[in-house]
Amino acid sequence: MIKSFDKSNLGTIRKDLEQALAGVAKEHGLTISVGNIRFNTTEFGTKLQVRVANGSAGVTEVSRYSPLSALGLGFKDEDMGKVVSIGGKKYEVVGCKPRAWKMPMIVKDVRTGKLFKMSASAVGQGLGMTKKEIDFLREVANQERGDGRYDD
Repeated sequence: MIKSFDKSNLGTIRKDLEQALAGVAKEHGLTISVGNIRFNTTEFGTKLQVRVANGSAGVTEVSRYSPLSALGLGFKDEDMGKVVSIGGKKYEVVGCKPRAWKMPMIVKDVRTGKLFKMSASAVGQGLGMTKKEIDFLREVANQERGDGRYDD
């Protein structure tokens, strides 16, 4: 029995909500995600995002991005689909935009399904690249930008 809301019990409630909604999503062919929870001790609120499943046979929204090898920066096409932890969140590597040198990597938040642009060095760190490889990614980004600042 919950007498007041706090971060701990709301974490448990979130998991229970996501589990219950997973059955509804599967039954109706939907994607359902629970947004940020705002709360005080007596009530909480959240946003549910519900999307219809993509009806085009296996073609997803992210298919328009280039394979990772198109960057020529040491990423392998096998890195596509890998889940990396960056800043405490989990992201799936879904592709790249070779002409976007500042933030060329496209990743998808595993929890929400939202797409984000990210620096090559941040994704490289998440994939476990060596310091030398990450420094190379930063150097390439700096050469392209021409401003001498790091890209992340």
